[in-house]
Amino acid sequence: MSLIKTIKAAQLQARKDRSFSVPVLTTLIGELDTESKKTGHEPTDAETVALIKKFIKNLDEVIKVSTVGSSAHGASLAERGVLEQFLPKQLSEAELKIVLADIIDVGEQKPNMGQVMKDLKSKYDGQYDGALASKLIKEMLA
Repeated sequence: MSLIKTIKAAQLQARKDRSFSVPVLTTLIGELDTESKKTGHEPTDAETVALIKKFIKNLDEVIKVSTVGSSAHGASLAERGVLEQFLPKQLSEAELKIVLADIIDVGEQKPNMGQVMKDLKSKYDGQYDGALASKLIKEMLA
């Protein structure tokens, strides 16, 4: 089942349960539908993950500027939790090091940073922290 169908099923269940997650899921589905109308096709899982990450980034900004204990802070944390369940499992730092070692050791000559990032993205898109990957690649290529 595609990620968007999973999100729609979760929204339907949240409506039945009268859950607090209905508004955030409805907004996410609305944004996905808008993108679908622009592009002329249903969003891919990668496009859906990118939109979820954008939503989470916006929520992180709200969390950062709101005071702990405020309703905005608590609601943003709850919404973030709802959205995170639809993201792919993230590689830990140790797992990322192993993956990067495999990518770097493939050829006889050392690849450059761009080649490693391209290979990483093609195989593990959305499953790693880009800043951490960049830092580790620099260390491994040094």
